[in-house]
Amino acid sequence: MMNFGSVKYSGQWVNSNYQSVSKNVQVPENFYNAFRISTGMGSPDMESARASSGANFIENFSLKFGRGQPAGKSNFQGQSLGRSDFRGANLERANFNGANLQEANFAGARLRDAKFLKADLQKANFSQADMRDSKLRDANLTDAKLRGADLTGSDMTNANLTRADLRGADLTRAKFLNANLTEANLTGANLQDAKFNHANLSKAKLIEADAQNADFSHANLQQANLMGARLDKANLTQAKLDGANLKDAKFVGANLSRASLKEANVMGADFKDASFAGADLSTIRNLNRANLAGASYDKETRFPPNFDPEKFGMKLK
Repeated sequence: MMNFGSVKYSGQWVNSNYQSVSKNVQVPENFYNAFRISTGMGSPDMESARASSGANFIENFSLKFGRGQPAGKSNFQGQSLGRSDFRGANLERANFNGANLQEANFAGARLRDAKFLKADLQKANFSQADMRDSKLRDANLTDAKLRGADLTGSDMTNANLTRADLRGADLTRAKFLNANLTEANLTGANLQDAKFNHANLSKAKLIEADAQNADFSHANLQQANLMGARLDKANLTQAKLDGANLKDAKFVGANLSRASLKEANVMGADFKDASFAGADLSTIRNLNRANLAGASYDKETRFPPNFDPEKFGMKLK
């Protein structure tokens, strides 16, 4: 019989031969028959496992794979796994589509290319997890913890990440199209080449985030905090930055065409060679204390009263 690692039953670790490591717990044989994780060994049936092991199955059950031992293409689709413990597990290519994983713990887990389509991941913990190329479209990640997670190339289109903690996460080339990141914390995150088209980042924190070449076209960044962030060559076409804190942020070569920056604070911001064609800067704050050398504007650009763009090195297109 293939070694699946161990699981936790009634608070005690048991092995794949239905034996308690401490020999203090008697484990029903159909507990393991109902839960098999291995390629070709069948999909886990969590409801059967719950029935065979008591009403407190979720409270008493944790997955524990030996480090480096692959779980195979595990299928957890539609299962109810709230508060389950998957810490450090190898679940690459696992299928969690539609699963209830509220408050589940995936800290340090290997989830490369895993699927979480429409999964309920509220308050789930993915800290330091490897989630490269994972699929989280339409997932609910409200209040989820993804601090330090590697989400390179992941797809979170239409996902709800309200108040999610993404501090220090690697989101290179990740997709957040139409995603809700209201009040999310992306401080220090790597957002290079990420796509936030039409995403809602209102009141989000992107302090010192690296968003070079990222696409924020049509995104809502109202009242967001981008202090010290790098958005060189980023696309912010028609983005809403009203009331945003852009202090000391860098927008070198960025495209802010038809963007709205009303009441935004740009103290010390660097807009060298950026494009403001058609942008609304009518009530922007501290524009005279930003670097505008080589930045371009057109006849549709709206400036504060009595502001002379050419005096600050801007060029009319």
